[in-house]
This record gives sequence, C-alpha cells and structure tokens, in this order.
Amino acid sequence: MESSKDSGYLATNSAAGTRLNTPIKQLPMQLEVITREFIEDIGAVDIKEALLYSAGVIQDTVQGSNNFLFSPSGTGQSGSLNPDGTAISIRGYNTRFILRNGFRLDTVTDTINVGRQELIRGPQALLYGVSALAGIVNVDPRYPRSTPSTTLRATVGSYDFYRAEAITTGPLLRTKDFSVNYNAGLVFNNQGSPVDFGERRRTLFTPAFDIAFRRDTKLFIDLEMGRLEGYGTGVQDFDEPNIGNVRNENGLLQASNLNAFRETVRVARDRLGKDRFFRWTGNDSFFKSDYFNGTAQLSRKFGERLEILAGTNFSRTDIDFRNINPGVQQSLSATVPTTPGIWTDTGVNPLNAAQRVYRGLTYNWNTPSRIKDITQARVDIL
Repeated sequence: MESSKDSGYLATNSAAGTRLNTPIKQLPMQLEVITREFIEDIGAVDIKEALLYSAGVIQDTVQGSNNFLFSPSGTGQSGSLNPDGTAISIRGYNTRFILRNGFRLDTVTDTINVGRQELIRGPQALLYGVSALAGIVNVDPRYPRSTPSTTLRATVGSYDFYRAEAITTGPLLRTKDFSVNYNAGLVFNNQGSPVDFGERRRTLFTPAFDIAFRRDTKLFIDLEMGRLEGYGTGVQDFDEPNIGNVRNENGLLQASNLNAFRETVRVARDRLGKDRFFRWTGNDSFFKSDYFNGTAQLSRKFGERLEILAGTNFSRTDIDFRNINPGVQQSLSATVPTTPGIWTDTGVNPLNAAQRVYRGLTYNWNTPSRIKDITQARVDIL
C-alpha cells in the first residue's frame, strides 16, 4: 500500500484486509491508519511506540486466567513490559505478533523504514489470514520514490537517549521498459532507563528496491539487517514467599506475604528499603540479538481487472543473552536446614509455633543462545 497520498495525519486509502487500494470509508471494518508524519511528530522510535496513542492498545499482553491485573506500565504485571516482543493487547484480547507488509514480524524494529501502520480492531483481522480475534497491526514499509530525497536527523533526550538516522531514496536505473528505484536507511539508537542501568542500543540498515518491468510487472525487495542489544535489563525486585493464610488486623484470612496495602511484599522495596529505581541484578544481565528480515514481492497485472501478487519472506533472529533470576528459598522447620545455603532465622512460623521460618537468597544464572528462522509465502489474486 503506497503512503505517498497521505496528507499529514489523514489517510484516505488502505489495502488492509482486502489487499485492494480501497477508500477507507468504504471498508466494512474498524481501521486506524498511523501515518508517517504522525510517527515523526510523536518521536516514536519503534513500531510499538507508534501505537501509544491508539485507543484500546496495550504495549504488552495482559495476564490470562481471568486475572485482569493492569498496571501503570500498561502491562499485565507491573514492570513486566517487554519492549522487544511483538505481543500486544487490543481491546483486552492478546495478539501474539505484528505483520509487516502482510507477513509475520518476529522482532520489533525501528520506525525509520515504516511508511505507515494500519490497525484493525476485532475479528475482521481474519481477512489477513491470521487467527487474531483481538485485531492485528500491519506495518507498511517506506517504498522507494522516483524523486531523489535525502534526510539526516539527530536527536538527543533524557536518560542517555541519543539517535542518529539517515535515509535516502531516488531512481537507480531507468530505461524505456525497465526502472529501478531505491530506498536506504541507516539508524543508531541508544536509550537508557529511569531505573538503574537498563541501557538498550539498536543499529539498523534497511535497503529496499522497487523494480518495474514495463507497466504491468513489479518486483519489490525489502530488507532489514540490524542488531539490538541491552545491558543491565534484568530483574529489579522479587517477591517474598508465602507461608500460608494468616489473620490480618481485621480478622480476615490473607496470605502472609501481603503488606498493609494488600500488595505482595517485595524484598528490595519492603525489606531493604530500596527505591523504585533500584535494580537487583545490576549490570550483569545482557542480551544481543542479530536479526535479518527480507521480503520479495512480485505483482503482475493481466488486463484491467486481474492482478496476481506473490510474495515470500525470510527472517532470522540470532540471540545470545545472560539471565539472572534471584529469589528466596524458604524452610519451615524446628532446626537450621541442612540444605546448602546461607540461612537466616526470620522468626516463628505464625501457623505452627514449634517451627521457625528460615530464608535465604538464591540466584540462578543461565546464558542460552537461540537461532530462530521463519519462512513465509503467500499468493493473492486481486
């Protein structure tokens, strides 16, 4: 779908769902188009940030099992927001992925190569061929133009945010029956965090080519190659374990690890007096993700009423990371536990006066690596 006819925040046409360049007012679905100008005006640096002003969209999945635990971070559990995951929630229902030009996108990428984003709410998203009753987000790339243009931009912000980007487009080759237009973008983005550590960096190169054979055949090639890395992005705090149900000040039964505000007791916050900026795992956790996403799409017109569009997509994500999972081990016994560890006697078991409550800190380090390949193909007859 070309976005060149968008005017400011207004988009009049869309190919969402129907695959046809159709006026939005004629589409029988709830469709929202986030234009390129709007993305630039709000300063969104990735495709999830561009959804911040879309009603009913939460930047992560909400917790299932009938537990509607919303938090100020907009996630199912406070502090669990994953800015790199493609899972979002639309109108209270989870959808596990975002599409790019109709193909499943496995990584949240930068907005430098986004022409516009289309959001369909509700089961009409099934028109995209995916089982997402919540809805779906489709990202349209920035298509190459026949008019030369180059843009350079640098941005500096709070929390160690700095960004440099360059994008250029124009004709590469043109003859009577053959033409090639190109689009190439390069971006470096560094973003800190209001809490301790939590630095994230993204480097991305995005070339694209629009090749026309006469007037009835076109080949579009869209590539993304980049690295996403983060340092000090581990756990900030963790829960104190529950002993069992005890009577509170009102004589009602409640879990023993709830505080006066009926919140689960957090070790760093409630036991050690740390502030909300504290990160328990320090700067030891990290992740490095090298990713590639490539799409080739061929379209051929047969007369005025028939067009066949065939496309394929390949993506690879190569991830290395170190996780640190702290916790508290607990033993209810009359004597000091013999299990290896540094145990602390925290008092009498409120449910059994003959026992003491022994607790100790635990740490679990793991450094896995993972390579994930996804190959997709589709054919549309329009």
